[in-house]
Amino acid sequence: MLTKTFFAVGALLTQLVHGALQPPVDGYSVVDVQWSLPVDPSNPNGARESVTGTIEEAIAQMEAAHPGWNQTFTSNIKFADTHTLLTRDDNPVRDSWECNYKVNVGPANSVNIRDGARYLSAIDSPPPKNAPLGCGRVSCAYNSAIWWCNDNSFEYEITWKNIASSAWTLQDECSFWDGNTEKVCAWEKMQKKWKVYVLGASC
Repeated sequence: MLTKTFFAVGALLTQLVHGALQPPVDGYSVVDVQWSLPVDPSNPNGARESVTGTIEEAIAQMEAAHPGWNQTFTSNIKFADTHTLLTRDDNPVRDSWECNYKVNVGPANSVNIRDGARYLSAIDSPPPKNAPLGCGRVSCAYNSAIWWCNDNSFEYEITWKNIASSAWTLQDECSFWDGNTEKVCAWEKMQKKWKVYVLGASC
């Protein structure tokens, strides 16, 4: 299941223009997520290129520029186990959270949120920054998205591991069954005023 998100690279190329992308909460702006990825995934100390978008869009852009990049990336990536995914950098303190978040885009598929969290926890890219009251969509595949938002009045930076851990925690605590499908639509906020959302999307 882990690699399915990255097989449909051709389809992902159609997602590179955000268009009418809406943040998961009113009053916030959508901020392009910045990535700096190695041209050769097997050589993290080599040259890098800057791309924007979700992790899926970033990988699609690298594959388009460097055919075969995705295969090398997938074969070199090291996925964290569940315990590691639930362990966060600097032990951020949770302020509040909400399961069954009511939003018009509906819930995400929990399996796809888990896949997105695993990739985010293992990605080799500098920590993301976010503008004041800005939200960045860091993962979106199979109509399931992970966002992180900055509630501060200044630019803020967190680690990919903390975003991944929040997403994993939310699907772990808030998933529910809709027929035969496990779904989730939830958010959590930390005392340092950053949030992670897992919810449905068009992608």
